[in-house]
Amino acid sequence: MTWLDAKQKQTPEAKYNGNQEIGVAKFQANLGADWQLPIEQDLAVNGRVVYTGSSYANDANTLKVGDWTRLDLGASYKTQFNQVPTTFNLSINNVFDKKYWASVGGYDNIGSNAKTSNTYLNAGLPRTFMLSASFDF
Repeated sequence: MTWLDAKQKQTPEAKYNGNQEIGVAKFQANLGADWQLPIEQDLAVNGRVVYTGSSYANDANTLKVGDWTRLDLGASYKTQFNQVPTTFNLSINNVFDKKYWASVGGYDNIGSNAKTSNTYLNAGLPRTFMLSASFDF
């Protein structure tokens, strides 16, 4: 968990001093668990909930990007492959295919005559399936 109260200071336009920093959520939290199944010691399941609070996309704090929560699930299985210890991992990130902005940033051109804003938003990945194998030599 993170609580961060990042404020703008000494900005070119004093009216923005004290506003929340661009792209910085005040609150973020991750909660994860990994459980090895008692009936099958080589099999484990895991899950993680990721929460990111709302943030702003401009110095004036007038463009707000909403908060989001994502669920990730996975499983792993340990075995032997050609006498080599092997672990297979399967994971599903963003199980509910939540649409969200993973990051936001930018700056206002307040020091120039053109009072424009350069803001970017990065979309979070859709539901993603991953399969991997690791070998211990």
